Amino acid sequence: SWTYRKNITFNGNKIGEDNLSNFPILINITDANLSQYAQSDGDDILFTQSDGTTKINHEIQFYNSSIGYLVAWVQVPTLRNQTANTTIMMYYNNSAASSQQNRTGVWISNYSMAHHLEENGTQVNDSTQYRNNGTVRNGAFFNSSGWIDGSYSFDGADDFINISNSSSLDDIPVNN
Repeated sequence: SWTYRKNITFNGNKIGEDNLSNFPILINITDANLSQYAQSDGDDILFTQSDGTTKINHEIQFYNSSIGYLVAWVQVPTLRNQTANTTIMMYYNNSAASSQQNRTGVWISNYSMAHHLEENGTQVNDSTQYRNNGTVRNGAFFNSSGWIDGSYSFDGADDFINISNSSSLDDIPVNN
């Protein structure tokens, strides 16, 4: 029931020496067709492998339907290195579709935390299955001019984001 699709191709010459598996890659595009044909909340946007059938996990970080601006993380099953390009498909325009996202599926179990820092408030949300959400402390503040979709500014003295204790963080090195 999806009437529009686009090929998205990743240049194999831009991938390192090894193939990457289940790799979350950023799709950051502005497309007039998305503005015109996708649902206003982006629920009908979905991604598949190049076969056009096998759905792959994605998380929409931001979508502005008035201009068709999409920021999404897509878990590409295999990104081939220098020997070949990798193509996936993006489908949209299905008025009956509910949300196609699987945000925790994008960040497989070896990702302990994925904060996008797009929230404008005192909590930052983790996209992984572990829900290692954080609380902004001591005056760190949201800055809308982040590299992808917002950021937080810290004073360099005592501002930080506090993450509660979680066993999913046990093996992560901490720099003091």
